[in-house]
Amino acid sequence: MEQIITQSILSQIFARVRNYSIYRIAATLQMVFFFFFAVIAFKGSVTTSFPDSQREVAETKVSERSERALMKNRAMNPATDGYIHY
Repeated sequence: MEQIITQSILSQIFARVRNYSIYRIAATLQMVFFFFFAVIAFKGSVTTSFPDSQREVAETKVSERSERALMKNRAMNPATDGYIHY
């Protein structure tokens, strides 16, 4: 009799854990998809939403960041020319 009650309680606990796990996975996937589609939707409109003076500043900062990253990669490996050599 006691074993049946224990199994019943254990099955309830595992059912709750399973349901909570499914809930957390679904919530995480919902956030991932939201941010993925938000980035896709707003990717082109970020720099175009600025007034002309701020747009130039934003585009300059992006290009400077890209140039710095490129220079850093070349400094770390001078043979890097953007291609993979085998």
